[in-house]
Amino acid sequence: MNTVAGMLQDAVDDRTLPGAVALLHRQGLTDAVVVGAQDLESGTPISRRTLLHGDSLGTPLTAAPALTFVADGRLELDGPAGSPLLAAFEGTAGG
Repeated sequence: MNTVAGMLQDAVDDRTLPGAVALLHRQGLTDAVVVGAQDLESGTPISRRTLLHGDSLGTPLTAAPALTFVADGRLELDGPAGSPLLAAFEGTAGG
């Protein structure tokens, strides 16, 4: 899938991540994407109220989809990033 929710759900389904929360803000609207479990043993799902310890994840979480777009030919390392990256958010907050 090419949506943020789809990419996160794929990562949960293939056990790359136990769960994830993403806040999306676009065109004045904010939405939360919540997928997976906060505790794999009990299966307790993540919710909007789940407190997560994030450390410094911004760089790898931005680099991973950007490099995927480069590999797919949808983004050039020396080109503008706006349109291809915004397209990934279609179908989410205001998209």
